[in-house]
Amino acid sequence: MWLEGTSAPLISRCEIHLNTAGGMGGGIAVDMGAVPVIRDCYIHDNTGSTGGGVCSGAAGGIIGSCTITGNFATFGGGIALMSALDVVVTDTRLAWNEAVHSGGGLYASDSLLGVSGCEIEDNSTQGSGGAAWLLNADALFTTTTFLRNSADLSTGGILIDTSELTVSSSEIAGNGVALTVLGAGRALADARHNWWGHDSGPHHPTLNPGGLGDTVGSGVQFTPWNVVTGTAEQPSHVTWSAIKAAYR
Repeated sequence: MWLEGTSAPLISRCEIHLNTAGGMGGGIAVDMGAVPVIRDCYIHDNTGSTGGGVCSGAAGGIIGSCTITGNFATFGGGIALMSALDVVVTDTRLAWNEAVHSGGGLYASDSLLGVSGCEIEDNSTQGSGGAAWLLNADALFTTTTFLRNSADLSTGGILIDTSELTVSSSEIAGNGVALTVLGAGRALADARHNWWGHDSGPHHPTLNPGGLGDTVGSGVQFTPWNVVTGTAEQPSHVTWSAIKAAYR
């Protein structure tokens, strides 16, 4: 499906699957100023060079309450944003997508992006940034889970380069290296107020060597972090669901 120009269509309750594109957007390609609302769609098992499920190039729009799974691309297995204009992704599941080079779940270059209430889980890349790769992008993630994403080369979670990232009120666990900033001073990563899979917080070799959660690299601001205590035998009154609800 190709959308371009000043169009602002509503794409709702569709299943888009088993498509192949040699260029952008195996499932949906949004280009040149289009601002669609893509809502309640199931976008799966598509293949593209950039953006296996959805690709937005020099365009905007909203992706809401969608399931984007099992897609494949060189860049951005699930979603790819190329010079995208204020794209918003809400209450969407990005899972089991794969990228050859970078951004198993999401790839964003020269783009402005807001993500909230999403599940970014079990995505992978043969390169770097299993959950997401941000290059010269400005991104805000809130109340989102980053679980069990992986990368063969580097950073199962989010890798950022020359970008500004804020991620808060989110769950980040099982990604190995959760957050990497490339090049000191070239990127900003504010990752405070998150749950890192353990109440001791994320592991950092010098700033938090006792942290048993996912690992973070230099240039990541991660304190304070959210603490969830308790065991199966003695459940906590503070749960991850309660934390998410508090920030909605």
